[in-house]
Amino acid sequence: MGYSYIAFGRARKVAAAAILAVAGGRIVDFVGFYRFAVASYFVALVLLAFVVFQGILIHSRSRSSFSLLVLLAFALILSAHVVLLVSVVDLTGWLFLAGTAVQFLGFASLLVFLIRSARVGPA
Repeated sequence: MGYSYIAFGRARKVAAAAILAVAGGRIVDFVGFYRFAVASYFVALVLLAFVVFQGILIHSRSRSSFSLLVLLAFALILSAHVVLLVSVVDLTGWLFLAGTAVQFLGFASLLVFLIRSARVGPA
């Protein structure tokens, strides 16, 4: 009884969310998802700009390849969030795909940093 309630109750909620997402901008904006997406991308953009600024300061003092790799990663993630914010404002799919591709490259750069620094385990 409990499992069927959870399974079917969640299925109805997921179906309703899918209908809202497919229905277009007016319904999504009415529910508040659109404004939340724009606000969250903007907040992430401001925080990432601060991280990139700190990365520039750190790299200007140390000039190591590791700090450059981390700076590159966060700069890519910052630029991806700029593209993602524009894609949410314009509601264009190709910009969203480009933003996620750039974001993937940023995270791949962080992975390369972790592998090259050999500090994946306990520090």
